[in-house]
Amino acid sequence: MFNSKIKKILVTIFLLFGFGSCKSTTEPEEIIEYIPGQVIVGFVDSVSYQFAFNFCKSEDLEILKSDLGHNFWTIADTNNLEYYQNLFSDDSTVIFIDELLSNSSNDTLLITITFSGVNSLEHDFENLNLAGLKVYKTNRHPAYALLKTAINKEQYYINKLTKYNFIRYAELNYISHIN
Repeated sequence: MFNSKIKKILVTIFLLFGFGSCKSTTEPEEIIEYIPGQVIVGFVDSVSYQFAFNFCKSEDLEILKSDLGHNFWTIADTNNLEYYQNLFSDDSTVIFIDELLSNSSNDTLLITITFSGVNSLEHDFENLNLAGLKVYKTNRHPAYALLKTAINKEQYYINKLTKYNFIRYAELNYISHIN
């Protein structure tokens, strides 16, 4: 009986160590591809929306998506977020406006507002002041644009675009997924 218990313990230990050292032969594989006909371009911070738009148009490149904007964190005298959302509802350059819940209180409303960058940072700052909002923090987004190019001409445009001193980078629009 004692011998049987030792055999069971040894078999259990063997199985535990044996299965623990097994590796799966079907590990997921990451596949990285690029989207044909698309290039991502990063602009230096001083590039304006209008300049980027005009430049891409002159190069016959369509902007599929861009972020050339900036954020403001503001303090409102009133605790009425709806008022400010309505106030800026007709401004097509405002992308996002919402309350910073973690820092707001009953008598103080903290709002974050994101602008597209069509107007200058100074212009949008002045509009917020005119609306009675006090800006306490500003953040300029890293300027980029997703451009449509001719298929199989992506590398040509990458080489061409990286020669301009107002472009930080140009690269293929990569996607990755796991199989």
